[in-house]
Amino acid sequence: MAKKRKSDASRLDEVDRTMYSTFCSAANSLSQIYTQAMSQQKLAFQAGERHGLVRIFILFFTSLFSPIRSSSVVNLIDWSFGLFASNIARI
Repeated sequence: MAKKRKSDASRLDEVDRTMYSTFCSAANSLSQIYTQAMSQQKLAFQAGERHGLVRIFILFFTSLFSPIRSSSVVNLIDWSFGLFASNIARI
């Protein structure tokens, strides 16, 4: 008895299913990468925020017996941005 061959339509359906599952897998992977990137961005922002608060805290306690001027805080922030920009330029 001869083997039955799959019809052309069923072969195309199989190709469509394979392409669809591949597309779904790629879309899910992309979504996972995006979620991880957003999580990393949030963590980096929080780390930068903590670093800035620590710097201001140190500024306040190092000048505990002298008045703190807003220009001191602005200079600290300006210096921090300059340091950040130089680190970005090295990358």
